[in-house]
Amino acid sequence: MPWPEHASWQQVKPFLFIRTVITPLGLATATGKPIQHLTLVHWLLNALQAPRTVAIVHCRAHTQENTPVTQGNAL
Repeated sequence: MPWPEHASWQQVKPFLFIRTVITPLGLATATGKPIQHLTLVHWLLNALQAPRTVAIVHCRAHTQENTPVTQGNAL
């Protein structure tokens, strides 16, 4: 996967780790058994590779407000 010139090491490192360590090993434990929740881990790895940009947004938890943010958190 080609990286943009402005990509920082912090942005590239998780993807390199997945590509070089986790994926070739087939997600196995040290004893060679498949890890627990393998389906969920595969889903998460695919989800991480799909978007071109990701935003992490902080929002207040446990509020009684009726806003789109609190409604989304309640799902």
